[in-house]
Amino acid sequence: WIYMTNGLSGGDVTRPGQDAPLVSLGRRDFRYHPRTLAFESVSGQGQFGNTFDEWGNRFYCSNRNPTMYSLVTQEAAARNPFALGSGGAADVYPLVEGKTTSRSHAGTHTAACGVHVYRGDLLGDDFAGNVFVCEPTGSLVTRSYLRPAGVSFQARRARPRVDFLASTDPWFRPVRLGAGPGGALSVGDVCREVI
Repeated sequence: WIYMTNGLSGGDVTRPGQDAPLVSLGRRDFRYHPRTLAFESVSGQGQFGNTFDEWGNRFYCSNRNPTMYSLVTQEAAARNPFALGSGGAADVYPLVEGKTTSRSHAGTHTAACGVHVYRGDLLGDDFAGNVFVCEPTGSLVTRSYLRPAGVSFQARRARPRVDFLASTDPWFRPVRLGAGPGGALSVGDVCREVI
């Protein structure tokens, strides 16, 4: 399956010329199977990225929530309109002055994206299974430990009040993280002044 986030978009999906049922997304995420062409909505309202740990747990993010996890399946969530995913800590410690839409957003994630559970080995054992999240507004990347918390997970900052990667260059805008060659962590930067 290929999983995609769709938290702001909504919409209905059909397969022209096929007798497949209409899939109404609402503001839910979805998945697509390239061999069978199956398409379905899944629990979660991510915005800009999702990732899996080594046990198949899917984590995603939204602007203000850097690490989220759906507690229930889509079918169970449909029966309870109040069911929500759980989110992670949102504080950040930028080295540049970022512009945000609200003073109350200063010092927090405002554009969390590129969430990635690190499954490589180049950074060492302490980094295995950590979740990294880009924050382009603050020119930084955060790092948290994922810990089981009952039926969910909790993301705890790896180092208090310190980000994994923070730049003094206001044009550094990390937006994508992924597995790099030889177990490295790759960072995609759009390199622009205004985000």
